[in-house]
Amino acid sequence: TICTAFNGSANKKNSMQKLRAVLGQLGYVLYLLIIVEVLLQILAGLHILPALTTISHVPYGRVYFTKENFSSGVMNRYGWYAPAFDLQKPGQRVVIIGDSFVEAAQVNIENNFAALLADRLPETHINALGISGIGPAHYLELQRYAIQHLQPDEIVVVTFLGNDFRNLVREQRKRERAAEIYYDLTTLGELTLDADSERAREKFRHRLERNHAPLWSQSGRILASHCLLCKTIETIVGSSIALLTPTTDNQPPEPTGFMAGIGRDIFSAAPGAATRQSIDLYDALFRTMQSEARQHNIRLRVVSIPNYPAVFFKSGGEYYGKLQFDGFDLEQPDRYLHRTCRRYNIECHSLYEQHRRDGLQPTELVRHFFFDGTGHLSEVGHVYMADFLERILTADNRL
Repeated sequence: TICTAFNGSANKKNSMQKLRAVLGQLGYVLYLLIIVEVLLQILAGLHILPALTTISHVPYGRVYFTKENFSSGVMNRYGWYAPAFDLQKPGQRVVIIGDSFVEAAQVNIENNFAALLADRLPETHINALGISGIGPAHYLELQRYAIQHLQPDEIVVVTFLGNDFRNLVREQRKRERAAEIYYDLTTLGELTLDADSERAREKFRHRLERNHAPLWSQSGRILASHCLLCKTIETIVGSSIALLTPTTDNQPPEPTGFMAGIGRDIFSAAPGAATRQSIDLYDALFRTMQSEARQHNIRLRVVSIPNYPAVFFKSGGEYYGKLQFDGFDLEQPDRYLHRTCRRYNIECHSLYEQHRRDGLQPTELVRHFFFDGTGHLSEVGHVYMADFLERILTADNRL
């Protein structure tokens, strides 16, 4: 009995020693992780953390962007990369809807055209709802979200002609994320949700709605968005998978300098069946948006951003400064858009037309966009866009 008790005591002592050893090792690992996280935060604070991009659409989520240009900041209370939304203060409210051109993670918040516009129109609430990578089908959802939560007097949809038509058709986005929202058309030409998109739409709506929950219930998401070690590991793993995964993209080389990801067929003199389908969907989508806006006495406007291919800026090249070449017409998407807007009495404005009215040459336009003219709006481009929108919004003295 004495031996049994002694052995039991010895085993218990050994177990405690093993537990302390394991806890010590875990503590050491945790200590190293904290050191690495602190180091990453210091590097990010000094703006010298390379090759890391994180955009967290949560309240006060972290934004650290190193593509095209550099920006660092946090989302606002409702998870938008924009100045704070004052939902209690009365006054005229304009909501700007769009994709990465509206989110504008390439520049700091204060240099975004929506923020610049808000500074120029202090009596008007300017609220920007931009999410990188979305398409026109999401704009309809953002309009519904804005009507519910922001109750705007006006909505401005910013559409990028380079890929918004393409983003409406699943077959044209083979290199994009699969879980997106797509629509089909009924025999009467009405919008109907694609059979596989119901879940994607519900997830998108939930993503927007959950940001209006009390902050205490979102503390975990907020803290996770600021963990740079997690984002760094995610970036390394993602890059490794991309390098090891064989490409199955059999698309032909990009002609005449069009960037990858641009829906170049929309510029073609003879667009294919998928592009013609996207034109019809685009038309039906804006018909629906105008109808819903009118139901709530909201003024809907559309502003288009053009796509200039690389060869447009190539000084001395065959296509320098040309809008028509090799069967492509850079003005064609604008014509489709204006036709739709005229049909449904939607006010439509073209940034390309403003460039032409101002007589901007390629040597000047190249400064308005990153990537030597083929990327997103630069700081110069945001100032120009703010000027453009200010003239639009104040033209009839409503603001």
